[in-house]
Amino acid sequence: MKKWISGLLSLALVLTLFTPIMLPAFAEGGSTQSGTVNYSAVYLRQSPWGNIIDLIDKGTKVEIVGSQKDSDGNIWYEVNVNSKRGYMYGQYIDLDKTQSTIKEEALKGSVKVTWDFARVRQTPWGSVLGQLNRGETAEVSAKTKDSDGATWYKITFDGKDGYLHEENLSFTPASTPAPAPTPKPVAPSIKEEAIKGSLKVTWDFARVRQTPWGTILGQLNYGQSAQVSAKTIDSDGATWYKIKFDGKDGYVHQDNVAFTIEAPPTPEKPVVKEEAIKGTLKVTWDFARVRQTPWGTILGQLNRGQTAEVTAKTKDSDGATWYKVKY
Repeated sequence: MKKWISGLLSLALVLTLFTPIMLPAFAEGGSTQSGTVNYSAVYLRQSPWGNIIDLIDKGTKVEIVGSQKDSDGNIWYEVNVNSKRGYMYGQYIDLDKTQSTIKEEALKGSVKVTWDFARVRQTPWGSVLGQLNRGETAEVSAKTKDSDGATWYKITFDGKDGYLHEENLSFTPASTPAPAPTPKPVAPSIKEEAIKGSLKVTWDFARVRQTPWGTILGQLNYGQSAQVSAKTIDSDGATWYKIKFDGKDGYVHQDNVAFTIEAPPTPEKPVVKEEAIKGTLKVTWDFARVRQTPWGTILGQLNRGQTAEVTAKTKDSDGATWYKVKY
């Protein structure tokens, strides 16, 4: 008999009763920039994933006055268009070329794509120019860092300057004379809390890093598990679990894994205050995750265009609405 699990669903849902999810601001400077809509029928919203204000046609010019990142790291541009102000998903806007104000450090070497692909962008997190596929290489002329401290490598792509994010690449510096030995750097101190338990990968994969956001040691694939000996919190408040990977200490980010504590005391089930409603939701983005509780363990996902019957709704501590479905 098929087991039904009550799940709660968020992100990019269409329902008659809709409350937007407010996300933290991401400041990128006070100057304005222009851009062009590159996709047909793009929504102008009150906030990222918020209420729809208008539908903007492909080719429409917009004035960009600011930007935000949502919880998945996607950029939304705050724009003025058709005498209205709102937010549009960043990937559907091509930024007009402006004089670069990117602080770069000259660098000689090459990069090689170590994942399925790596996107080439006009600027860090800017418009996508194209992509390099697994195994392809490119010569590097400079590097820069974004506001999160991540490195971007500057290359030439189809005769234009482009930038590649450090993720999914290996960088090889150009041959230089051997430098004089330097003292071995001291590894940064990581404040850890000892815990005992295990984690299991609930997404396609989860990367294992030397330190939180540090060098990638490898990855665990969907369904794989590992014993956890400690946890730590990064500067954004996200949890990293310490595991053993190929005989070395490694850290796995809380996203895409489910953690189970060893022999925990039986917790009291949290009370979710619900309001009964009847309706249907439809996924309008690539996917929407289904969770056991608001922001809880991921049960799976619904893909673009899929629908589900709604039996209730609830609000989380940020005032965002979650819809209860059968999954």
